Amino acid sequence: MTSILQTSNCEGDELVLLLIHCLPPDIAKLWHTTEDMLVMLKAGGITSYTTSKRIGNLLRTQKRICLEPNRTNHKNHYCFNEKGKEYDDPVQQRNAFREKGRPQIETNYFTKLGITFKFMKTSTTQTTANATTSNNATAATSAAAKNNNNIYNNVKKSNIMSGATTTNNNKNNNSTPKKRSTSSTPSIATETGYMIAHLGIVEEVLAANAEHRKTCRSMLLVHDKRRFGFEVFTDLGCKFCKNTYTIRSGPKPTEAPKVNTPQQQQQQKKKRGRKASPLNMTMTNGMHASAITIAQMQGLCGEVGIVSPSETGQHNMMRMRKDAIKVVAEEVLKENRKEHVRMCKEMNPDNTIKHKDKDGKEHNC
Repeated sequence: MTSILQTSNCEGDELVLLLIHCLPPDIAKLWHTTEDMLVMLKAGGITSYTTSKRIGNLLRTQKRICLEPNRTNHKNHYCFNEKGKEYDDPVQQRNAFREKGRPQIETNYFTKLGITFKFMKTSTTQTTANATTSNNATAATSAAAKNNNNIYNNVKKSNIMSGATTTNNNKNNNSTPKKRSTSSTPSIATETGYMIAHLGIVEEVLAANAEHRKTCRSMLLVHDKRRFGFEVFTDLGCKFCKNTYTIRSGPKPTEAPKVNTPQQQQQQKKKRGRKASPLNMTMTNGMHASAITIAQMQGLCGEVGIVSPSETGQHNMMRMRKDAIKVVAEEVLKENRKEHVRMCKEMNPDNTIKHKDKDGKEHNC
């Protein structure tokens, strides 16, 4: 197996050869999505991948073996054992797994094979690095603790000599002061690392902090991050006064303009739910105007690590844009026809202009 993987020229070739030649027989016969591959690789000991988008991009760009995915429910399903498929399609496999569970790969399966990888990383290769890093971090932590004790003692002596008073809490504290806990809840938006934000987001954070410091001396901490398409909502909160502030990476939606025509009123009544995010609509409009496909946008965000909506969300936003363009185009077309008829009547006051419809009947303009 090692000799086969050593012939790979890029990370995508190595990934495909690993999935074709090194999977257990009962798992190689199944259909796999990129999410299934991510879970399987992590359980098997491969630590190179953190998102399924990265795996999908490698499968599309590799040129070693021609893979023909099965497109079902807007997702690509791959089977790495073409000659011995257990199920004909992913739908049949999904129905079978409802009665019996999906077989799982053994923990650290790929690392136990003893394969030497050229591009991918395993949990065993990171163990040594983590041990060295932990030793260095322990030494640095102990040195920093000693330095903090010296600084605290010097500051305490200077306060006593200058006649500064201390609070009751500090009188009984003979050790180093406790550090403020800055831990926050796990965030779903920290998987990728980058987000698209408007230029005024820094001013909003500073304004929220200044508003909070007027009534409370405690600091704001990040409690949660929520992702909606390209936009990320960051919830800031204070553990002392329990006040919360929400900062969004995109601009706030503006109020809907006043409608004039009955058709516009009908369109507005049909719309329900939350308002569309200006950042999501701006990105969708830019994609449509610059002729960028959804697959290309997904690939770009996956390679760079930008927070982005799912493929289904991208299709829904693109559909909303096309529907809006269709409504506007029909209104403009009606206005153009009315203007054309008006100009024709001015040129022919006797109303002698006639036209035939699709059924062959003549009509006066």
